[in-house]
Amino acid sequence: MSVFFKDISSDNPVQKGDVEKLLEPLGLTIKPEESADYQRLLAAVHDCATRIDRLPDYQPVPDTKKYPRENVHTPTAEEQEFGHAWAHRFLIRGDQSAKDPSSGSLKGRSVCLKDCIAVAGVPQFFGSDAFPPWTPSTDATVVTRVLDAGADILGTATCEHFCNSTASFTSAQGTIENPYREGYSTGGSTSGGAALVGSGKIDIALGTDQGGSIRVPSSFCGCVGVKPTHGLIPFTGFTSGDAIDDHAGPICRSVMEAAQCLDVISGYDGIDDKSLGAEAHGSYNFANFLRSSSGRLDGIKIGILKEGFHQEIVDLRVRDHVLMAAQKLGSLGAAVEEVSVPLHLEGPSIWTLQQRISGSSGILGRATGHRGLGLTEFEKARLPFTDPSFHKLFPSTKNTVINGLYLQDKFPGLYSKTVNIGRQISDAYQRAFQKYDVIVMPTTPFVAPRHGSRDSVLGSFEPTIGLTTNTAVFNVTGHPAMSMPVGFIPAKDDAQVMLPVDTKEKPFICRCGAAFARRDLLTRHQRIAFHEDGSESPEGPSEPDSGENSHAPPVEADLAAAVSLSGMSVDHWSQPPPPPPPQPADLYPMAVPRNGGLVDASYQQTLITDQFYENGNQDVVGFDAHFREFANFLDGVGLPAEWSPYFHGPDRDNDVVDPGMRDSRVRDSREGTATPGPRSRTRPGTPFSSWLPSAPTGNRISENLPDAIPRSVDNESQPYRISDEQRSRLNASIESFRYILDPNFKFPSRHALTRYLTSYFEGFHSHMPFLHTPTWRIFEHSLELILGLAAVGAQYCFEHRMSERLFYAGKAILMERLAHESDKFGPKTGSFLNMPQRRESRPILARDWGPWEPIETVRALIALMGYATWEPKVSLMQEAFGLQGLLAQVLREVGLHEEDGRQPPADQTMPQAAWHVWAQQESARRAKLIAFSFMHTHSIAYNVYPVLRSNEVGLRLPCSTKEWKASTAVQWQIARRETDKQQLFFQDALSLLLRNTDGTAPLDPIPTPLGNYILLHGLLQRIYIVRDLSLPVMDHSASLPSEEVDKLERGLRSWTAGWQQAPESSLDPNNENGPIPFTSSSLLGLAYVRIYLHLGPYRLLETRDPIRIAKAIYRSPAVERSGGVITALLYTAHMLSIPVRLGVDRVARSQAFFWSVRHSLSGLECAVLLSKWLFSLTEASGTTPLSDSEDRILHWVRCIVEEAYDVVDFDDDDEPEVGVDRDPASLSLAVLRIWAHFFKSNTQWPFINMIGESLEKYRELLMRSRPRQTT
Repeated sequence: MSVFFKDISSDNPVQKGDVEKLLEPLGLTIKPEESADYQRLLAAVHDCATRIDRLPDYQPVPDTKKYPRENVHTPTAEEQEFGHAWAHRFLIRGDQSAKDPSSGSLKGRSVCLKDCIAVAGVPQFFGSDAFPPWTPSTDATVVTRVLDAGADILGTATCEHFCNSTASFTSAQGTIENPYREGYSTGGSTSGGAALVGSGKIDIALGTDQGGSIRVPSSFCGCVGVKPTHGLIPFTGFTSGDAIDDHAGPICRSVMEAAQCLDVISGYDGIDDKSLGAEAHGSYNFANFLRSSSGRLDGIKIGILKEGFHQEIVDLRVRDHVLMAAQKLGSLGAAVEEVSVPLHLEGPSIWTLQQRISGSSGILGRATGHRGLGLTEFEKARLPFTDPSFHKLFPSTKNTVINGLYLQDKFPGLYSKTVNIGRQISDAYQRAFQKYDVIVMPTTPFVAPRHGSRDSVLGSFEPTIGLTTNTAVFNVTGHPAMSMPVGFIPAKDDAQVMLPVDTKEKPFICRCGAAFARRDLLTRHQRIAFHEDGSESPEGPSEPDSGENSHAPPVEADLAAAVSLSGMSVDHWSQPPPPPPPQPADLYPMAVPRNGGLVDASYQQTLITDQFYENGNQDVVGFDAHFREFANFLDGVGLPAEWSPYFHGPDRDNDVVDPGMRDSRVRDSREGTATPGPRSRTRPGTPFSSWLPSAPTGNRISENLPDAIPRSVDNESQPYRISDEQRSRLNASIESFRYILDPNFKFPSRHALTRYLTSYFEGFHSHMPFLHTPTWRIFEHSLELILGLAAVGAQYCFEHRMSERLFYAGKAILMERLAHESDKFGPKTGSFLNMPQRRESRPILARDWGPWEPIETVRALIALMGYATWEPKVSLMQEAFGLQGLLAQVLREVGLHEEDGRQPPADQTMPQAAWHVWAQQESARRAKLIAFSFMHTHSIAYNVYPVLRSNEVGLRLPCSTKEWKASTAVQWQIARRETDKQQLFFQDALSLLLRNTDGTAPLDPIPTPLGNYILLHGLLQRIYIVRDLSLPVMDHSASLPSEEVDKLERGLRSWTAGWQQAPESSLDPNNENGPIPFTSSSLLGLAYVRIYLHLGPYRLLETRDPIRIAKAIYRSPAVERSGGVITALLYTAHMLSIPVRLGVDRVARSQAFFWSVRHSLSGLECAVLLSKWLFSLTEASGTTPLSDSEDRILHWVRCIVEEAYDVVDFDDDDEPEVGVDRDPASLSLAVLRIWAHFFKSNTQWPFINMIGESLEKYRELLMRSRPRQTT
């Protein structure tokens, strides 16, 4: 009954004295004569409460028929991730009829929910075990909205205890580990969701943020975390902390994904009173607004918050890293300047008092005061509090209760004052936002710390003290705040741990609107998507002015994306402004050339114009086909097309050819053609008008030696460091083989071994990556392999005597091993050992054979051959040939086909074990493929018939660089999930290249850099075998059949198309993904050269005698002038231009770590082809006029020669300098002179010096045959 009625129910339990008992704990009393009246009133209110308690609850009824809950269960240990990231596992499938994701839905996305968000039928822990789990009977509004948008919900993610900590070890369900490293904090309280998103297990995590609980874990896990404007997302169905601080939001992997999620979950739901001012659900369109952004920030003002950076608690490394990222916004047109909001420093104190007072009331069940949805099951489950349940609370939760009770007792009215001062801080920010569009500061003042201690109250707080310095204030003011990773810095106490540091900024955004969490994915998207588009839109950007740096590199584009969303930040409930009008063309970050490849605008002085292509001359059409193809080669890897030789014709005042040799028709048509675009500031018409990668600064060899860069003594941070104990153990193993070793062999010291292994892995290994360095452990590999690696490393350290001793020791132990393991191989392998009765003639000693499996023999043979193949001693080269045959036979017996069923899934229940199994399999595959390529390099260098043919290799191509280089199991799993398809089998890919009819369609999936390198060896091998099978021929040039030339050139064009679109491909020698793409570009040139020049029998490199080599080259066939050879000539000129552009001597003396011997083999044949072609022009003088293509190549070569002769200190400087009237024969000799000097200056490989001496002798022969030579 109502309190206004006098009738009391007969079973009413209120008794005399109950009123006094209620007041006694508060120290309050009533007059005795009033007690009976208050007792009756109390009994009346009890009857009122009983009546309401019997009514059915009024909660939104979830549509469990449309969205059934499947397999709700507590995860097993095998199902858990990152410690205890999951609270409950289940599946709720989203609406499959939802609109397409491109329109802003979440179809196909996976979602997890913080374990404080109601899901009907799914128990909640709330991070606690102080009371039993409770099961909601309704769904939170956001749950229904993401399901309606097509997302699948895969479970609830563990939160911290009562959502009351920014650590990740306070939950009663267990600790959540940082996805980048165990033992480190994930951040809280949305800890489980951040770990799952940061690792790539889940696309989106929905969480709450009452002081930084979305942004802090996003910072520590490398995610985008959004705390939107207060009330933008209804809090209906969330466990509340305080109505002022309560915010809901997403954790995603990109800004675009966050914008799409906000579109889906934002808007008033008719229940939550905090959202009363929000627009209706479905009214927001953040994603389309982001897509409409031009990528420029002209007119935008960025404030760098002084108080956010200059606090004692802020790590200086974090401060500097974030400042650098923020300053980059200026390059996009934004005005970036410092702003001060002094009241920002009071924000943490205001938030602390509000959180303690309202938090204690909420925990004790005393929070009231706003309209919305009450979670009845939660209140019933946790109340009343008892002493045992209180003792089960984590210290942070207990502290909130204690602090709140104290503040309410000792500081009456304090909460109201914090509300008022909070409004004052909000007003101060509003004034700042009248001037600035975005304000930037670090999300967290330091990177993820180690977990705190559960054994000490203060120890449990220590890692998180000050963590919300820059986050909590915006819960007080209600302004939106976004956390976005801008880089990685190491944790202070572990040099190996790389953990993200975040600001309130963005991801990798393409101007088409697509968003990516990593730069490599953006690069791949841009190359593939735009290539498929294939045509330039009429509304597309035009060419930017060459004088303005108007492009937007990826990092700046990241930041610009979030700044573009600033329209949702200042005025509460305002819609984003309409899309801006079309921007001027020079504001776009990228420009699209005709071929569809992306060219960075900062490198674009000029592009090929329609006027250039519309010349109607028939000769120009033929010239255009070759040059356009070569332009595609350059454009596809970020080089501007004008780097090729035909944008500015030869200067009319500097003609280098007799005018009588030039076709008058071509000359007349060219004179009527305007030169497109502005000229470069450098010499007009040169190939040096634009970008080419810079050479490494300083001495790369010394930079890569361990003594040059002091490192931590931690073994884990220096994996190739050999300790005294390790060296002793290795030496003991060596001693057990002493009788088969040279008596004078002495095992190197631990310092020398460290130096050798480090040099191997930082030098040779990058060219032949068949060992998985993240899982490398020295004692998991055979002794002969370690000696082989050390031999190569010693050679890199210029310690030639020691490298030779290590080689022979490694080879001896290898042979002894093969004899010992003869039952693992067939008789053909045994025939290579050449030691009959050997084992019976010696006593069988106890030996430390160490770990071994047959694939170890392949690895050891690669290392030993890698050393011996290029050594100047003929005896060592003969050893290499002997090992080559043995390696081919071992490969056949080990197996050159994939083994079914051995590929572990990326999501195995034990990711660490799965990663190691995968690493072993991938390492074995790479060892076999690299062995094939290296043996074929023997064929390239020494003109021997390939001992292992392509049709014997039944392996898949290697995995992606990102998978291979992942340093942890988590990173590997993420990389694996980004891989849509398995790589093709080598033979299938090679066949597709050769069957390609138009020569432009790349393989699917695009091979990785190493895969492309292996395929190129397959194409080169075909050139050799086809030429060999085409004999006898009528002349000694051994020309290939025309139909085979067409097939090979189509295959090479198709290979190039795929190489261009691989994200890791670059002509930059210092490419962070390694030198293999750069090496492949040189082999591509070699392939084109070999189609038109049969130099094989005329090199004689195996003699190691420069005079014999020179004479043989001199006798080699001449080069026939033809339209087909133009492409090969373009690559030969390009090969020469690289060292000239970077500095011949500089590259020669610092090239060891990116310029391999394979470059020099390619350079040799390119030099010979180009020089022979130049001589052919002289011989044809007056009889056959130059085509336009030949004329322009000649001009380009002249520019390269002039550039080199201006700066190179040749050994024979007594020769006359080049003049502008240089004839083709003189240019031929000059080309040979440059290459010879370059090779002779090499400091790493004596083999390359020998090539240089041979070219020098060949040049001398040419000069003697031409007495009028003036070079």
